[in-house]
Amino acid sequence: MEGTITLTIAGADTGPFNLYSDVDGFISAFEVGVSKAALMAGYFTVLIPAGTNTIKVMSVNKLCNNSIFLTGVDVTTTTSTTLFPPTTTTSTTIAPTTTTTTTGALFYAFDVTADWSLADTGAVTDQTSFEAFLAAGYYGSNDLTSIVISGFSKVGNRIQCNLTANGTNFFLNYLDVTQINGIGDIVGLDRFEVLGNTGLTDFDPIYSLPDSISLLFLSNNGIINFDPVQPLPSNLFELNLFGNAITNFDPSVALPNGIVNLGLGSNQIVTFDPTIALPNSLVNLGLENNLIVTFDPGLALPTSLFQLNLGGNSMVSFSPTIALPTSLTQLFLNDNQMTTSGYTSSEAWASALHTAPIGGQINFQTNVNSVTGTTLETILTASGWSVGA
Repeated sequence: MEGTITLTIAGADTGPFNLYSDVDGFISAFEVGVSKAALMAGYFTVLIPAGTNTIKVMSVNKLCNNSIFLTGVDVTTTTSTTLFPPTTTTSTTIAPTTTTTTTGALFYAFDVTADWSLADTGAVTDQTSFEAFLAAGYYGSNDLTSIVISGFSKVGNRIQCNLTANGTNFFLNYLDVTQINGIGDIVGLDRFEVLGNTGLTDFDPIYSLPDSISLLFLSNNGIINFDPVQPLPSNLFELNLFGNAITNFDPSVALPNGIVNLGLGSNQIVTFDPTIALPNSLVNLGLENNLIVTFDPGLALPTSLFQLNLGGNSMVSFSPTIALPTSLTQLFLNDNQMTTSGYTSSEAWASALHTAPIGGQINFQTNVNSVTGTTLETILTASGWSVGA
């Protein structure tokens, strides 16, 4: 089909923009790299897929990926007019004299698939009930105000719209969430929670999360792959992925400088990938209750690391080849499979370990054999470490 697409206001976003159709669920762009100037002037295209009713205009600027949905596209069957070169064929077109416009600035898109009947504010069935959930969902934890929504669509369990709001907390807990493509532009958002959604196996939003998020809790879902293409919020303080089904924490995930807490406990991680680079800001690294057999990072651990929790894994000894940071104060090796011979093989590592900081402790409780009375215990206590046996 052919037609002209015009934005009357494009906000501060400079583009360029890709154009998508609802015919394929906004998956494949039918036009790419369209300039802001062209859209503001009225962009003519002959590539609009037949049957299109909604067009998504998405920025592909490296600094942002705002988007807006243009609904109510006028689709008619007509022959070409004198506005375009005449042809001898009849085609399905957007009427050449019709201009699709929008009067709002480009917004971040909200696009979430969930069982909205489970919302504690009452089943979400339309825009009004959706706004009620945004304002007070999950037992009053959501606190969004100044909510502006356009292009609201609910098809099955999938809600899509353009959303801006203000607020500090937004929770999508226990809603049987299966897909999160974006949560909109929530100014001032500090805490974003997605808990208890076992059908959520992949976390890879196509729209950037608000950069203000400092606490991102994605615990007790069914996440197997954590490989977001979009950068994580630059203000992120804590990322908690506890209780998912992750088998390998992808080393390509770029953790922002400034992150302090990383929780990967109670997953199914067998090997801590030696190529993982952790920011020096990291203070607490939780790898407890996984399936780790060997912990031997290839890259230096963060210089601020205070606590390393490897309890509840399957290690028979602990002897990483790289030096642990002198900031390390608490090391949990409890509830593994360590035996007397394993302790012996750890002696060389212990001999090179830094002197214990104030409060330094290493916990070996509930292994196959006790560390009490071993040479390993003697080496560690001589360096000032409190050894939990």
